[in-house]
Amino acid sequence: MLRTIKIDGFRSIKNLPEFELRPINILIGANGSGKSNLVSFFHMLNYIVQGRFSDYAASWTADALLFGGSKITREISCSLAYGKGAKSCVYDFVLSFGLGGKLFFREEKIREGGGKTQILAKEGNESALAKALLHSECEQNIRDELLSCCVYHFNDTSPTASVMRPQYIEDNRELKNFDNLAAFLYGMEINHREDYLRIVKQIKQVAPFFEDFDLQTQQTNPTNILLNWKQTGSNLLFAPYQFSDGTLRAIGLITLLMQPKAGLPRLIVLDEPELGLHPFAIELISAMIRSVSKSTQVIIATQSPQLVNEFEPEDVIVVSRHEGASVFKRLSRKELDAWLKDYTLGELWQKNVLEGGPNYQETRHA
Repeated sequence: MLRTIKIDGFRSIKNLPEFELRPINILIGANGSGKSNLVSFFHMLNYIVQGRFSDYAASWTADALLFGGSKITREISCSLAYGKGAKSCVYDFVLSFGLGGKLFFREEKIREGGGKTQILAKEGNESALAKALLHSECEQNIRDELLSCCVYHFNDTSPTASVMRPQYIEDNRELKNFDNLAAFLYGMEINHREDYLRIVKQIKQVAPFFEDFDLQTQQTNPTNILLNWKQTGSNLLFAPYQFSDGTLRAIGLITLLMQPKAGLPRLIVLDEPELGLHPFAIELISAMIRSVSKSTQVIIATQSPQLVNEFEPEDVIVVSRHEGASVFKRLSRKELDAWLKDYTLGELWQKNVLEGGPNYQETRHA
């Protein structure tokens, strides 16, 4: 499990000292507080460990990634610590502002619990961890952990979204957001029938009209598959665009969280999974998150008081802005014990008792 994270200079995160993470980490806070910037950081890690940082950086200017821009901040640094004591492994890297206004890797290293430090590289446009010959079990573990860190956005349900289009049927080894949902479910139905049926059963809890998927290859192109489905009491075939947006998002989340344990990412990052969901669906998804957290670490950014109510105070991290910088603080049941006798966590957030509430700044200074 990712035990602590330290970030300096990334977007609104000016300085995040070694921050301890738990199996479940729920980020709450006002709009613009910086929740999504932490999600974006993990998205950047996906590109880094795949040796594709230049692809990620091409979508942003360096000024957009550096706290306050390059005139204020010249580098982004990070430390990711896994394990404890003699068995700990720490991955450090520094991205510096260079010629042409581009970011480059100024340094990368692995620190082991026994005190050994392995310098991976001193300068480069791509991560050395992604392409280096690994010299230790620690290096292998770090790479494996980062490759199994996945950021999910089940948000795009527009007519041109990937979930609405035919998908390559062989792309079914791991779930890639909506991009291969039909192919992934097809693979589940063929290779993990019991797990597939559990997914279908849970979808029916959210959408009682849903009977099952009809995952057949297209007659015009046998290598492609579409997320077709059947409705209870009807012999008609329905297309993915005939699902509501909320139902599609629920299907994506249920499929992710109820896949076989062996296929689960080691770290799942979700940005506002509650979008478009019915309150009962939020309750159902929350129960699944608690279940998978026994074997998979979860980080969630949310604006939903109801979702927050489903978790313990110690699972919740309040994100707020102070002097333009994001500040992260984990809640404590002990500090909130008197309040929790009469109110839920979500109610405390809505009433601005928790820092990061929608009007906390105004309330505090009133």
